[in-house]
Amino acid sequence: MNYFQLVLCSLILFIYPLLLPTLYLRGDKMSTIYTDVGKKIRVYRKANNYTQEELGEILKIDQSYLGRIERGEINVTLETLFKIADALKISPSQLFEIRNERSKVRSDALEKIDALLHTLDTSDLQVIHRLLKEVLSLKRS
Repeated sequence: MNYFQLVLCSLILFIYPLLLPTLYLRGDKMSTIYTDVGKKIRVYRKANNYTQEELGEILKIDQSYLGRIERGEINVTLETLFKIADALKISPSQLFEIRNERSKVRSDALEKIDALLHTLDTSDLQVIHRLLKEVLSLKRS
């Protein structure tokens, strides 16, 4: 974890509640930021074909703890988030991307596509890009 990434995630954690106060719940319920981050961790974990147990072993944490992170039940440290992102081969900032509710279905679909594509190598991505361009050009005509 480098200094820039640490500062970036710290800023995101600080600014997120200021930008989206309506997402925070009152009482003893957890903030939705933990739920949102946990859901993203689950999507990327599954895209990498890891079980909670396998990812837990990589991270040297108990699978039940990982499950609680994925459900947004606990506060997770930045250090743990960086370790998770590293194990999932993603940028930590991908765990904090904010989605607009109006485009939730679209965002969810794009996130799932991103998670699937993330595991591919460059040559496979280039092939998929060419195929996608051809499909879209056929759709437009």
